[in-house]
Amino acid sequence: MYIKHKKNPFKNMNIDKNREMMIENQLRPNKITNLILLDTFNEVSKEKFISSDNLNICYSDQDISILSNRGYLKNLHLAQILHNFAKKFMLQKKMKIVLKI
Repeated sequence: MYIKHKKNPFKNMNIDKNREMMIENQLRPNKITNLILLDTFNEVSKEKFISSDNLNICYSDQDISILSNRGYLKNLHLAQILHNFAKKFMLQKKMKIVLKI
């Protein structure tokens, strides 16, 4: 769901800097090394999918509630899932190539 904010909620926030800090301080230290994945996290504007109440923490490591019983997956957890999927996919692809030879 894409959220269109009425006011400019980013007026006093440096969203790009927050996103960059999230990558450098949360993802890279936790062995997220896939450059395509890191670039994707840098390019996707998570703030477009978060309510204005949570904009100031959307790149932090805090829990973000969407509804009373639902939350947004933390940046690191999402990155770990995607990173491990990519590693497994590449390993399977390499194995198929080796088995064909």
